[in-house]
Amino acid sequence: MTIRKTLAGVVAGIACLASHGAAAQGASSFPTRAIRIIVPFSPGASDTQIRTLGPLMSKRLNGQPIVVENSPGGGGIVGANIVRHAPPDGYTLFFTGAAGLTLLPALRADVPYKLRDFVAIGNVSSLPGVLVVRADAPYRTMAEIVAYARKHPGKINFGSAGVGTASHTFGVGPQVFGDFRFTHVPYKGMADVIQAILAGTVDAGFAIPGLVMPYLQAGKLRAIAVSSAKRSEFLPDVPTYREAGIDYVDGESYGLVGPKGVPPAIVKQVSDALAESMKAPEFVNLMQKLYTSVDYVAPGPYQEMLEARDRSWHEYLANPAFRQLMQQ
Repeated sequence: MTIRKTLAGVVAGIACLASHGAAAQGASSFPTRAIRIIVPFSPGASDTQIRTLGPLMSKRLNGQPIVVENSPGGGGIVGANIVRHAPPDGYTLFFTGAAGLTLLPALRADVPYKLRDFVAIGNVSSLPGVLVVRADAPYRTMAEIVAYARKHPGKINFGSAGVGTASHTFGVGPQVFGDFRFTHVPYKGMADVIQAILAGTVDAGFAIPGLVMPYLQAGKLRAIAVSSAKRSEFLPDVPTYREAGIDYVDGESYGLVGPKGVPPAIVKQVSDALAESMKAPEFVNLMQKLYTSVDYVAPGPYQEMLEARDRSWHEYLANPAFRQLMQQ
């Protein structure tokens, strides 16, 4: 009996070693073909980020091509579903904003996925929302615009790229936690909102820095506050909401995730390639031109960051006032 047990243990050990060896061999040979990265937006600034990183990452991933595919639709749902249903082998990845992984499932009952359906690979960039008004607007500070809005509820209107978008949430939070009200006017995109502000059709907007910096520099728009926890490196003189007395932090970040179940060794391999590629001068220079902060976050901390954001959205949306404004 002892001999049989011993033999069984030896066989099990050999099988275990063989299994680990096969897994290691699979990870070390990855990739052996092209990697597809789905982007859930139409071509634009975020698309440019990953398209610039693709060839740089390819050099660090056995020279295999990285193919970026735009799959817009449903506020990001179409692209997310492609990745969610893909085999978890590292050959189909997802470059997207954190809001699409956390806010959208919390806000909309028709979203068929949750954050838990994805595995974090690495954060790439981060950017705040910027509250802007026309340069000749009567309010120059957050305190002034809040005071006016409290005295005249709903008289100030703000434009966004649509309900549930980052440009919408950037404006909802301050209203709830600052106890004032604007009137929301949704547009097809933030480019339309900016033109409406310049024309005087809309009073304010909440946009990412890259969209408004040319107008700020030309003296056509004025920045009132930023939504991030700290001041933007591109707008160091503009205070945060918190500095203006409103305890609310918001912002968007873009990163790479895969379908749940991608082996940790492959996650690390892709993340390491991403981190090194982000140091390349061509990428750093691009981000400066886009007024977007380079912000690499490794898989573990990035997963924690997304989970914290997911919890925050559920907490915010549990507030009746927040949820009501998010649906307007």
